[in-house]
Amino acid sequence: MQEIPEPGAVLLDGASKRVGEVVSAEGPVVRLRRPGGLPWMARLADCEPASASEELSSKVAQANAGWGVTSGAGRREAGSCR
Repeated sequence: MQEIPEPGAVLLDGASKRVGEVVSAEGPVVRLRRPGGLPWMARLADCEPASASEELSSKVAQANAGWGVTSGAGRREAGSCR
């Protein structure tokens, strides 16, 4: 990605495989943050606009984390009320 993204744009950081919203961008570095998460720095060259499915997947993961939902181990079967 060559063009400087606007704050609020949603990008995929190819180096870390994380999706985040642009907080700021300066030169070759962009600061990204997931909703409710800590910001991280990424090289602009490693970033690209997130697809709609990547953006949605990131939001669902954040919502699930807020509810304490895990994937895989510890998951209950449908209809289980224990």
